[in-house]
This record gives sequence, structure tokens and C-alpha cells, in this order.
Amino acid sequence: MLIRQALPLCTGASRLPSAMPARASAMAMAAPAVGTTSLPAGATFAAELQAATKAVRLASHLCQTVQQQLSTSEKADKADDSPVTVADYAAQAVVAWSLSQCPAAAPGGVLSMVAEEDSASLRQGTEHSGTRVL
Repeated sequence: MLIRQALPLCTGASRLPSAMPARASAMAMAAPAVGTTSLPAGATFAAELQAATKAVRLASHLCQTVQQQLSTSEKADKADDSPVTVADYAAQAVVAWSLSQCPAAAPGGVLSMVAEEDSASLRQGTEHSGTRVL
């Protein structure tokens, strides 16, 4: 879901893919439009856009690979009953790592990222619905 939300914003696409779930579509549509009207004249974010595009491509490739190999029983349900797989956690890690490698990253290599999945269950090795997510 994270990848599907990020892709239209990173590429400047004006429409969301038709296969996107309604919940994700509504969330992405509620996001503020990205514009350059408040940027200083001549300011560009070419390095950031390139890093974001690379991050999305890497995470997408990872998710597709996991999807081909994952059985339906290898998932856990979050408190809201939505499924979470190792690909969800891995995609977030890949995006965070990839963005931290961008030359334009924050001074000191500090990266702030808002993510959907909480890794607390991974750190604790908690059981979810009979499936251990590792």
C-alpha cells in the first residue's frame, strides 16, 4: 500500500492506478498536492526526486518478489484486521535506507520518515494470529 501511495506522488502522475484499493486511493487523494509555488526561484529537488524514485523501484521489486513466493498463511493481522507481511516491513526498511543514501539527505544522515507499519512486534517476536512475523 505504501508503494502505491508513493508512486503517483513521486512521478507526478495525475491519476491513481485503477487497481488501487479504495481506502488507499482515498488516503492518497486526501494528501496535499505537491507544488513548487512556495519554493525559492530556481530551487529544484532533482536529487531528492531521483532518490525517491530509486527507493520506490527497489521497494516495488522487493514486494513483487515476496508476493511471488509468499503463501496466504504467511501473514499476520494488525489490530484493524488488515494483513501485514514481511514485505510491508521490508519495503519500509528499503525506502528508509535508500533515502538515507541520497546526497541531499539531512545533515548527519538523520532521516525522519512516517511509516504505516510498527516494528515493535518484530523486535519482540510477538505471535500474531498463530503466525510469527519475522
